[in-house]
Amino acid sequence: MTATRRRELTGWVAGVLALLTTATTFLGWGRSGQRTRTSYELVDVAGRAGVLDDDVAWAAALWFLVPAVCGAALVVLAAHRHAIAGALMTTLGALVSTGAILVDRSPLVAEPAVGVAVGLGLATALSGVAVLVTARKETAG
Repeated sequence: MTATRRRELTGWVAGVLALLTTATTFLGWGRSGQRTRTSYELVDVAGRAGVLDDDVAWAAALWFLVPAVCGAALVVLAAHRHAIAGALMTTLGALVSTGAILVDRSPLVAEPAVGVAVGLGLATALSGVAVLVTARKETAG
């Protein structure tokens, strides 16, 4: 397998993982009482309920950019900008897995999608690093 083919394959595997990771954010992550909420609903409720410190409340709104980060990663991957795509995928995976871990550690009843999000998020972050490494090897070579 050529280096170019390996880089392309690594990129698209990471892209599929990024899509799956992003898809988990639309599933039920936490339950309180009878209501199961997606990650976006949880961020919205936490913001409206005022349970976030003022220092972090602004950052919680960035969660709504998760699908945009995934989309941007796929667009730049299709444009053969592997270094940028790798950085975006690494960020996406780290963000989603961290968010899922925080929900899992919260007083809410964590739904199974949270565990899936942690695993896929970590896989996405690692595959993003692999994309970065293969892109860097090509520019160095």
